[in-house]
Amino acid sequence: MEDIEQNWHRHAHGQGLYVLSFYESAGKVSPIFERRAREIFEEHGLDDIQEDEYYHYDRVAPAFYDVVDNIGEKTMREGGRQMGRDVPWPDGVETAHDGLQTIDAVHQQATPTFKDGREIDVDRPAGGYTYERLGETAAHVGITERYPNPAIMAEGVFLGIVDSLSADGTSVTIEETNAGHDERKAWELSWQ
Repeated sequence: MEDIEQNWHRHAHGQGLYVLSFYESAGKVSPIFERRAREIFEEHGLDDIQEDEYYHYDRVAPAFYDVVDNIGEKTMREGGRQMGRDVPWPDGVETAHDGLQTIDAVHQQATPTFKDGREIDVDRPAGGYTYERLGETAAHVGITERYPNPAIMAEGVFLGIVDSLSADGTSVTIEETNAGHDERKAWELSWQ
């Protein structure tokens, strides 16, 4: 399993919407997993999560890593997949490639920095996603060094993006590949 490395900006926050999506997906695997995920977040001081609120990554990231350690990578991957399905896409995002190209901008909006209750301008405080189109139904995708969550979660996010922006019944595969100079981890993603 991957060790947590505090590489995000010290004032980075994450949006509650994605924690709630994760809970929902854990509940689909098992109500016991959802309850345990909620307990883990509560142990990190994160209870009563609200969709439109933001929570400090000093609590969010360790909670997600604890979920991997206590519930497993499969649950985390499925949680990431549900998060990818639940992305509120801006107008004009209609295809899997559109979503993969746009997810970094959505991530930047969902991970602002707050200091003393005010939002401050910091470039990529919680890292981000990378994307390179490889063909009609293939892409190189990755996460940057500052991305605070477990890599297995990002893998699920990429799968969920393709799920949500492709025809029903689309088969999606993802395989780890060599990371580029600006990537912590990378994958080749394909669908048909």
